[in-house]
Amino acid sequence: MKKHIIYNVVLNLAIALLVYSGIEAYRVGNALIVGLSIALLVVVVFFKIALVKQVRNIGKPPVITTKKKKK
Repeated sequence: MKKHIIYNVVLNLAIALLVYSGIEAYRVGNALIVGLSIALLVVVVFFKIALVKQVRNIGKPPVITTKKKKK
């Protein structure tokens, strides 16, 4: 669980950094950096969603189903 927390912190910092760099690049007028920031932001958000789903599944108990006998 410790590695999930560290990974979450790293992803949050990456999201903040990419948003900030995208805004600053837009102010300067550098479209290439804005595009790269948006593309990397999409990838990082995808990883963040995958991490949230993985952590959510860790906390759930396993589902046990029983088969009903046919008569």
